[in-house]
Amino acid sequence: MSSLPHPSGATLATRKLLPFGSAFTSHVADLCRCESLDIDLARPLAGGIGFAHRPESQAIPPAVLWVPGGAESAPESVVRLPVVARWLPTAPVLVVDLPHHSAEQMTAIAEAYRLAERVARDSTDCPVAVGLRACHLAGGRRHLANLTLLRRRAEEWGLSIALDLTGSFDPLWEAEAAVLRLGGRLAVVRISSRANLPSAVNLDRVARRAVRAAIEQRRDVRVSIEPDVRWWQRRSARALADAWTVAASRINPWVGPTVRNVAPRTGEERRHRSLPPR
Repeated sequence: MSSLPHPSGATLATRKLLPFGSAFTSHVADLCRCESLDIDLARPLAGGIGFAHRPESQAIPPAVLWVPGGAESAPESVVRLPVVARWLPTAPVLVVDLPHHSAEQMTAIAEAYRLAERVARDSTDCPVAVGLRACHLAGGRRHLANLTLLRRRAEEWGLSIALDLTGSFDPLWEAEAAVLRLGGRLAVVRISSRANLPSAVNLDRVARRAVRAAIEQRRDVRVSIEPDVRWWQRRSARALADAWTVAASRINPWVGPTVRNVAPRTGEERRHRSLPPR
């Protein structure tokens, strides 16, 4: 894979790698030559907190940290986040995961706001976002109206929005319209490596349209790519790195060579960058 351009700007999503151990994850990251990581702490089996505290993970800093939200969130994950963020060379985006049940989503948004306040008190300078998973996405005008409401709440509380498109979602979901409704608050988009290939079909093709629309709307959006391979290649670090590198290299023409893929670091910058779409 030496002939491929360096995939600057893209982030390596480690959710499927961490169950195989921190050493395996670090090896894949080295082969990818990536500059930052996306660590999912919202899944109990991922082992993200332990990986974030290991010395081998500090060579490539995390750019996105997902934490659970809602009534069943793990308090220790949220409590230790500012501690993890202090030694990082750049400020990561702290994403509070929204629960699937709508009754708990306001609780998660409130937790995100409290986390943002705590981060501000601790002077870690990390932007905080609420995370939309694939299970939250649906087709129809009602869903678009809900996204507009979520964006307005995020604007009111000074939060960003992260979008995870690696799972199965409603095939009627309108990618471009949804991204437009989220506006400048959309700071992170996570996709599968399959979605950024010319041969992408079905939901992968919809995810590719969404990430391209997000980049065109806000060119500093953070794109996290989760390497996805055949089941017999899941323990192959080289196969995973190749899948990520091919997908990441296709983002460069969209982003442009002069644009830095860095999330806003202060609340004032987030307010100026987050005007609602016309």
